[in-house]
Amino acid sequence: MRFQAACGLSVAAGGATDPAVAARCRAAALQTLTALMAGGWKDRVALETDPDLAAVRTDPDFATVLARVPAPTRRP
Repeated sequence: MRFQAACGLSVAAGGATDPAVAARCRAAALQTLTALMAGGWKDRVALETDPDLAAVRTDPDFATVLARVPAPTRRP
């Protein structure tokens, strides 16, 4: 549910016409993702590809969030 909440906040940030509202929604989405990962969630692929997170991927703090999740290992 937290992942879906973060996605919703990101979508809201992307659709906000007021820059302050967009910034607050992005910050809330990033906080939600951070809390999700603190609970053990590790789906890096979803972070990198879910279209609903497009608005937070442009935030410089997203790199910090992404760095907390290991990249998937490649199988030979």
